[in-house]
Amino acid sequence: GGSIKYWMGEDLIHYLPVESNCVVIAAPYSIVDKKVGALGIIGPMRLPYEHILSLLHTMAEEVSLYLER
Repeated sequence: GGSIKYWMGEDLIHYLPVESNCVVIAAPYSIVDKKVGALGIIGPMRLPYEHILSLLHTMAEEVSLYLER
């Protein structure tokens, strides 16, 4: 696991050719406490954040557990 990171609107200006009203949210997954990747979502700024953050956190934990088997 690890902390979820996010980038919104102007944070993405260096990555997109036009102004954006979207958000990128990423949740890292690990193998024995070493971050090895991240699951993410790209969407409009009007997302159900509580649900999305919970879902990404749970999915990242499950991926970590799977990779550690």
